[in-house]
Amino acid sequence: MEYALSNDSISIKVSTAGGSFTSIEAGGREYLWQGDPAFWGKHAPILFPIVGSLRNNTATSAAGTCEMPRHGLARIVEHKLVEVSEDGSSVTYEITDTPELLKAFPFHFKLNMTYALTGDATLTQTFAVANTGDVELPFSVGGHPA
Repeated sequence: MEYALSNDSISIKVSTAGGSFTSIEAGGREYLWQGDPAFWGKHAPILFPIVGSLRNNTATSAAGTCEMPRHGLARIVEHKLVEVSEDGSSVTYEITDTPELLKAFPFHFKLNMTYALTGDATLTQTFAVANTGDVELPFSVGGHPA
């Protein structure tokens, strides 16, 4: 499912699949790669809990073994729409640890991504990570817009 935001200057679409942008358009021009699978089928994945890759996709942590693909898990899971601002200028998606995700990354967490249009043509993407467990949460977070 996609959610769209727009104002007089810019419009965006953000998908619950991976919580990422699928379109950023301004002045009648698309600025985001449209995901040609012949080259790279993604648009702008969310990178969490790692940015980059683990040797052999595996690492050992204080909480146990972490086993995940390049750039982590957020880009490959469905995100939950948790908030749309009253004026329709922002949207927030969320993922939390699940039994399936805990097998790959044995830490309790909540990751929120807020996408907002402000002013004439300002787009912001904000990441908020919360440790919902009782051990230190190691993580990296970022975006990979194309």
